[in-house]
Amino acid sequence: MDLDIVASLFVIAVVLGVLWASVAIHELGHFLAGLAVGVPREAMSVRLRNPPHVALLAPDDGGTWLSPDHPDYAETFRGYNPSERAAWVFIAGGFLVETSAVVAVAGLVHDLGTLPVVLTGASTALVVFYLAADLVLSTVRKRPCGDASAMWRIAPSYTAITVMTMLAIRLGVILLVLPV
Repeated sequence: MDLDIVASLFVIAVVLGVLWASVAIHELGHFLAGLAVGVPREAMSVRLRNPPHVALLAPDDGGTWLSPDHPDYAETFRGYNPSERAAWVFIAGGFLVETSAVVAVAGLVHDLGTLPVVLTGASTALVVFYLAADLVLSTVRKRPCGDASAMWRIAPSYTAITVMTMLAIRLGVILLVLPV
């Protein structure tokens, strides 16, 4: 097999791995934020299905896991913590932990040529795509359809600052790991 083909296949495999890891880390961020705001560990379950989410255990029927699309999801969350701030932190946790992971991984592999560029670039491209899809779907459906729009509904100014800061950090990391 030609070396260029092997290298291309390796890059594709790395990008797919990064995208999967980004999604898993993002959902872990929601889980950790849920713990931080008082949702019991046993009442949350990370689901990497379509779409990936943190399911919440319905309190009254003994075992039904609710996705964020379920009408009782927000009310179930409020049963653990009624604070709007807690809801915002729970939703933002995915972005915050994922961005922290990008910074940490880029720092660990910054001397490995183009690998950190591929890692940070793929993860950032996924976030930009996710934000764009959230904006379009939320505008068309006239309701929150993703994390950013749900955060925006709760606290628009904090959300704008958080999203801009997250994107600036990611761009800064990409610029720092670009080979000179």
